[in-house]
Amino acid sequence: MATLETQYKNYKSKHPQSNVSFEEWKTIAFGSLQIEPQVEVEIIESERGWGSKVDEVKKFYTKEEALAFIEDYNSVNDEPVTPDWYMYARLK
Repeated sequence: MATLETQYKNYKSKHPQSNVSFEEWKTIAFGSLQIEPQVEVEIIESERGWGSKVDEVKKFYTKEEALAFIEDYNSVNDEPVTPDWYMYARLK
């Protein structure tokens, strides 16, 4: 299944003259169906000695979009030793 971004890029390639933004396109494509984002990603703050907590919840229309966001968000967590403070994303 193609992500919404891929579908939007396909739309833009077929309609290069269109000035419709991605957010506008989602409203046009799905607004009449009243589709709400179904996949939630938690942004977790973790600090040594204090534990962890949910800092934010982001919503996505597809699991593919959510997983792509998680991969990108967590890509900065590449230190060989866990830091005292860090943030990471996970599926809810």
